[in-house]
Amino acid sequence: MRGAVGAIELLFHGAVAAVAVAAVRAIWGGMPAAFMLGRIALIASAVASVQSLNWSVLPRQTAPGEALPLSIGAVLHAATWLVYLRIISRRRAQ
Repeated sequence: MRGAVGAIELLFHGAVAAVAVAAVRAIWGGMPAAFMLGRIALIASAVASVQSLNWSVLPRQTAPGEALPLSIGAVLHAATWLVYLRIISRRRAQ
């Protein structure tokens, strides 16, 4: 019903979820590139959140005026986890 743009958006969000799952498994498994994959997953997740709040063709349940505060929250949430990943990766490197 939303056309090709809606399908592309769903595929993008599915790919972001797949990268996030791969990052978690890599971190739990102690793989060498795990923290880089985690950073990529966090950034992609923040981009997907901001995109879905502001430029989605799919149905949404966001009230008018809530998109900007929620977008800021998503970016701050990702930034906090990026700092945490940096701290943990440095501790594991020691």
